[in-house]
Amino acid sequence: LGKRGSTRKKLARASGCILEYVGSVAFLAGALAARKRGREYLGWLCDQVCCKTGRISIDPTTRDDVTLVPVPKECVGYVMGDKRNTLSRLEEDWCTLIFFVDGTSLPTYQDVEGLAIFGDERGRAGTELKVMGAVETKLPQFFTKGVGDFHYPHEWGVDTLPLGGQELSFALGKDGSTRRKLARASGCILEYVGN
Repeated sequence: LGKRGSTRKKLARASGCILEYVGSVAFLAGALAARKRGREYLGWLCDQVCCKTGRISIDPTTRDDVTLVPVPKECVGYVMGDKRNTLSRLEEDWCTLIFFVDGTSLPTYQDVEGLAIFGDERGRAGTELKVMGAVETKLPQFFTKGVGDFHYPHEWGVDTLPLGGQELSFALGKDGSTRRKLARASGCILEYVGN
């Protein structure tokens, strides 16, 4: 259930279904695919609480509701935050649900943990970019080494535009105010990853 129903609300937003608890019974309403996601997400959450596994096992190649992000092991604590506060804030801000995955769910990376982000495409992208920014704070150039000016030609995607120090400072604005204005005006997610 979570504090003031926060976990229930996160599960509902990420899955796209209505989720209500009546007594000790969970009711899931909505489209078949949304109910299926809701049931699966709720099962994973219960497994983590009851069995203390801490990891889920998925095949990301068979799913359209997940983004996997490699997180270097030395950055996991920073990305999670105290008592998982950072991840919980990201879930709240972007209507996503975040789990760590076991080793069988990841391509062969060394010294990384896999972070699985569930939700709609926009929410997953926003969460992914925030996680990438956090990793870059602790481990510069983990994601940005060699990244250049790139425009993705399809309807949905991620473009990159390297900025110099002065440009970045100006485009960010005081406490990120200019970045937020640019994002609202353009209708896209705008995050700065790296220094």
